Amino acid sequence: MNASEQTLTLSTPCDLERRAADVWRKTAASLLKPSHIHAELDMSNTRSLDSSGIAALLALREVVSKRGGNVRLVNPAPQVMQLLELTRMHRLFQFGFGVTQPAPESLRPILVVEDEPHIRTVCELSMKPLGRRVLSASNGQDAINIARRENPSVIILDYVMPLMDGRQTLRRLKADEATKHIPVILMSATETLAGSQHDSFEGASLFITKPFSPAALRGEVHRLIQTHLPLAA
Repeated sequence: MNASEQTLTLSTPCDLERRAADVWRKTAASLLKPSHIHAELDMSNTRSLDSSGIAALLALREVVSKRGGNVRLVNPAPQVMQLLELTRMHRLFQFGFGVTQPAPESLRPILVVEDEPHIRTVCELSMKPLGRRVLSASNGQDAINIARRENPSVIILDYVMPLMDGRQTLRRLKADEATKHIPVILMSATETLAGSQHDSFEGASLFITKPFSPAALRGEVHRLIQTHLPLAA
C-alpha cells in the first residue's frame, strides 16, 4: 500500500441495521482524507440486516468506491452471508476472517462438508487464517472420497445433507482405517441435535450448533489440530 492509500477500520455496532444510511455516509466522508481509501467493517456483532442496514452498507461502499477503494466485511455471520448472496450484494464486497498466511504444502488441509453454499463459504473463509488449504464437499460421499485422498487434519461435517447425511458419513469415516483417525466436528441446527440420540454421533470430536461464531469454530479447529485427540464424551 503506497502513501496515498489508507485503510479505515470500523467497528460495526450491534444495531447497525437501525443506523440510517446518511449517518454512515457523513461519518465515512468526514474520515476519508487520502486519495485512496479502503474500509474494513467488523461484522462480528451483526446477526441480521434489515433494509436500513443494507442501505448503510451500500452507502459506505459508495463513499469508499469513489475514493478508489474497497470495503472488506470481516467475520460476517452465516445468516448475513446468506442475505448478501440472495440479494447478490456479495459481489460488491470483499470478505475476511483475519490475516491469511501462506499455507506450506506439507500441512494437511481442512475439509468442510456443507451443502448450503453460504455456510460453506463462511466456514472456508474462517479457516484461511490457520494457513492451511481448505477443501470442500457438498455431500457425504464426496467428503469420504476427499478424506481418503487428502487425509485432512480436521473435517467440519454438516448433519443434514442430501445423498448421505452427517450421521452416515461419520460412521463410514470412523469405520475406514484410512480416515478413522481424523477429528470430526459435527454441525447442526439446535433443533436437529435436540431431537437426535447422542449415540448417533459416536466418534465426533465436537458438536457445534448453528448459527455459530466463525472465530470460535476456527479456534476449535486449531485446538483439534494441535491435540489430534477427540473430546471426552
